[in-house]
Amino acid sequence: TSIPNTSNLNPAECDPNNADGYTKAVVSTQSTGINFNMYGIPLVGADICGFNGDSNEELCTRWSQLGAFYPFSRNHNTLFARAQEPTAWGTETTAIIRSALLQRYRLMLYLYNLFVQANEDGTPVMQALFMQFPEDTVTYNLDRQFLLGSDMMVCPVLEKGAKTVWIYFPSPSLWYSMWTLELASPGGKLNPEYPAPRDTIPVFARGGSIIPVVMETGHVTPTAESVLGSHEISLNCYLDTNGEARGELFVDDGLSESAQRPSHHAQFRLANQTLTISGDAARSEAGFVRQVRTVRIGGVGYGSKVEVFIGSRPQPHVQYDADTGVMVVSDLIKESGEPVTTDTTTAITWKLTK
Repeated sequence: TSIPNTSNLNPAECDPNNADGYTKAVVSTQSTGINFNMYGIPLVGADICGFNGDSNEELCTRWSQLGAFYPFSRNHNTLFARAQEPTAWGTETTAIIRSALLQRYRLMLYLYNLFVQANEDGTPVMQALFMQFPEDTVTYNLDRQFLLGSDMMVCPVLEKGAKTVWIYFPSPSLWYSMWTLELASPGGKLNPEYPAPRDTIPVFARGGSIIPVVMETGHVTPTAESVLGSHEISLNCYLDTNGEARGELFVDDGLSESAQRPSHHAQFRLANQTLTISGDAARSEAGFVRQVRTVRIGGVGYGSKVEVFIGSRPQPHVQYDADTGVMVVSDLIKESGEPVTTDTTTAITWKLTK
């Protein structure tokens, strides 16, 4: 739904018809979202669970999982249709949809960064695969999976009754499971039956990316400013074939209407087994700075043990899985005894013993 004078500052919604059937209704809105982003209108999404006609439990579950990753996410239907909010389907389905929405809130800082970039240079928030992988001709005809920004790939279940999903991993990149940080596939590979049980939507992170994640609180906060005000974050790092990754964080006060409202910017660079966090010390007042409580790294490699240091201070809370190559460092502490924050430069190094 849009009008002739719609601009990049307006939201746009798709009004799907449930009578069109499971696959057609959902796929059409996904491709519409990609198209609107290419038109320069990034804030777009469908009426999750469908607008016209009655939805059903399976459709609403899978659509809610997908809709959690729309730029504009909203469950909405017409008058006189059956109720379709998450609590309308029973406790199991409510829990599945809640889990999907919690993923969205944990990724709110990443989403916010994408909209900052879209505002600055028009980069689409929701992208077709070929936009990042123009040399990979396989991506040209793919419309059932999409990128959220340049670093995250969403692969929803779009077939009724399906427990697996057809996924192509674009080349050249490594692809990691978003939340476990385990390597899922190298680029250029096809998995025609990737597991996707009812409670799961496959989401992957691109090798070479660092994604800031809001620490899990166990509840959903309903306003953007309260999510952006969550001061503890995790840095999820997904190494590329060179053992490198990079990312950034942009935070503003979440309230001011001025285009020049105060903001804080931090950058993350990982190379040579060293993660460097550097931020804008000029914006170090409360409300902007984030505490990096945890660092999670996928693709560390295989060895007998890992030691992690900030300066000369060893980090005591390190978990390392040699089978998956995933390392988690919790409760980070600088040499001074202070927590790691995004307004100062901090280098976190590790040594892997083979």
